[in-house]
Amino acid sequence: MYAKIPFPLVLRSVLLLAITVPTAVGQVTVFPTRAAYNLANPVNTTVTFESLGSGTMYPGGLTLSGATFAGINGATAESLDGSVVGVAGTVVLFANNGLFNTDSLQVTLPTNTFACGTDFKSDGSFSTEPYSFTLFSGGTSLGTFPTTATSPNSFSFIGFSSLAAPITSVRIHVTGAIGTPEPLIHNFTFVPEPSAAMLLLALGACCLRCGNASATDLKSPARRFLFSAKQHQTVTTAAWRTLGQKDF
Repeated sequence: MYAKIPFPLVLRSVLLLAITVPTAVGQVTVFPTRAAYNLANPVNTTVTFESLGSGTMYPGGLTLSGATFAGINGATAESLDGSVVGVAGTVVLFANNGLFNTDSLQVTLPTNTFACGTDFKSDGSFSTEPYSFTLFSGGTSLGTFPTTATSPNSFSFIGFSSLAAPITSVRIHVTGAIGTPEPLIHNFTFVPEPSAAMLLLALGACCLRCGNASATDLKSPARRFLFSAKQHQTVTTAAWRTLGQKDF
């Protein structure tokens, strides 16, 4: 007889902090804060632009940590000292010559990315600036998500997790008709494809947190997690075979 394991506290916390939005390609979870995003996605690659020179333009885009950042629809990606836009001590990336209500900045993500997020803010002195983020899986839109930069002197955050299809790219623009039509980002974060070693490490931690539940227990949270991850195509073949898919 199997012991009943309570719904994990961490998952309850994630559900309280996140908003789930149904789409035609499954579901996208929207995280309004970095704390909520990190709780659900503790292993991330974060791209900063600190090594870039202020005022440097990238007509063909630039690739950092496997993600490519480019201006689109007539805009050009440009790195800028954050002090120019009210966030001293940082280097930001924005879409020079961006247009209102037109996708101006695109981030193309590495293969098998299922979660990503970024800091963003107004490129001018306006206290708030409406933004729009559109996620794509190949040529299929996973949805367009409006949000707002809430301060001229600090960053806001938005993050996403796709439950069905990988996120291949994100397109960003400023909506409305007043303000500055050039989207600006910092600390772009995404979840890399997990390795077998990382998955096994996570599963071991999961077992310890759930009362030392055995990884061979068919009803253990660890095995349910792996089965769920396999459905989302985020588990490597080696990790899948290690736990033995025949047992599910």
